Amino acid sequence: MKTYKHQEIPLDRLPDTLKPVLEYWQEAKDGRSAPSWTDFDLMRLPSHLIPTTSVTDVIDGGDDFRYRFWGSGFTTVLGYDLTGQLVSELTPNSLADVAMKHHREVAGAKRPVANVAEVEEDGLRSSFRIVLRLPLSDDGDTVSHNVTVVEYPQGAFASREMFEELTREEVGD
Repeated sequence: MKTYKHQEIPLDRLPDTLKPVLEYWQEAKDGRSAPSWTDFDLMRLPSHLIPTTSVTDVIDGGDDFRYRFWGSGFTTVLGYDLTGQLVSELTPNSLADVAMKHHREVAGAKRPVANVAEVEEDGLRSSFRIVLRLPLSDDGDTVSHNVTVVEYPQGAFASREMFEELTREEVGD
């Protein structure tokens, strides 16, 4: 059984590989709360991150989210393509629950959110990833899309250390 743990990362602690994504989002929003889908060009993202990027459409204020774009790297990692499918249809259900929670957080807060995530399978740590989610707004107020960029760091140990450090900070150790 897979379990998913996650810890929010302050945006100023993003790894260098994800900072250009956040910087581009900030440039594209051009003084607004978030850029629109038409103003956000996926081809401006670092090319090595596009395969692990997705874009979701917000449905009914966040009741669900539909994948508009599903990077080919996700198909490789997860074994399926969700283009056109709902986030609630992710499997296993525990992954869908985590993804829904994070998409709703970004849509509700109307701000970028980054997490380091740990996946355990049968009690063993199997992978780490750093996830950056960015809101897009077609009307300048309501979040209409979320862009998710995932980095699977070469040095998974560094991601684990970051996860453990942030967890310690949260509990006050």
